[in-house]
Amino acid sequence: MGKEMFVEAGRGDGQIAELIDRLRESSFSGFLSIEPHLHKAYPEASNPERFAIAAKALQQLLKDKQIEWN
Repeated sequence: MGKEMFVEAGRGDGQIAELIDRLRESSFSGFLSIEPHLHKAYPEASNPERFAIAAKALQQLLKDKQIEWN
């Protein structure tokens, strides 16, 4: 079994970009949430900083897919 590591959306094995594609294809209009469990990836960062990292990563994925968010 591999080493478990939580990383921001788009960097890990979660296939978040592909999930966003499928949600768009199905006309999803709900909410996305983040769980910023990034303490191993960013041990020097504070919890608010980790949340900002997680939020920016999801925002970038949405921008890359030309999806507006608010």
